[in-house]
Amino acid sequence: PLDAVAEAARAITAGDLRARALVRGKGSGDIEGLVADFNSMASRLERAESELRYSNSAIAHELRTPLTILLGRLQGLADGVFPPHPDLFRSLTGHVEDLARLVEDLRTLGLFSAGQLDLRLVPLDLAAEAGGVADMVEPDMEAAGIAVERSLSHAWVEADGARIRQALLAILDNARRYAG
Repeated sequence: PLDAVAEAARAITAGDLRARALVRGKGSGDIEGLVADFNSMASRLERAESELRYSNSAIAHELRTPLTILLGRLQGLADGVFPPHPDLFRSLTGHVEDLARLVEDLRTLGLFSAGQLDLRLVPLDLAAEAGGVADMVEPDMEAAGIAVERSLSHAWVEADGARIRQALLAILDNARRYAG
């Protein structure tokens, strides 16, 4: 049994996170416990690696959305397609603030993997958050032939506003890209 644990440990060290200690027959209670604990640890390590890959992919996706919007708006400003207007600059500033939060989330990815992502829970009105996001993406939605309609009522909750905006932006951006 110890040879099986050592062999699986070497495989994991070499990068094969699916390796497990396989023991034939019955061993002593202590040895069976060691093998079971080793395999449990290996399973958790494999899950953590998988979650890390998923998180990195999700963060990359979340970064692409506001960056694409910023790039399009800035190109439109440079080309004279969009006239300079305080509302447009406020919208762009909102995207930059969301990007800054996402970058901060990269720093705390280790905490996320450990199940301890820092949320900034504050009282906020979901209608105000949704309205702000809708205002931000409405020009892009209309350019894609999608009309944005609102029927918002105040709904006070304790939540992380950046996470709410992030989720709404992703949903609306996906609708814009894939509604057809």
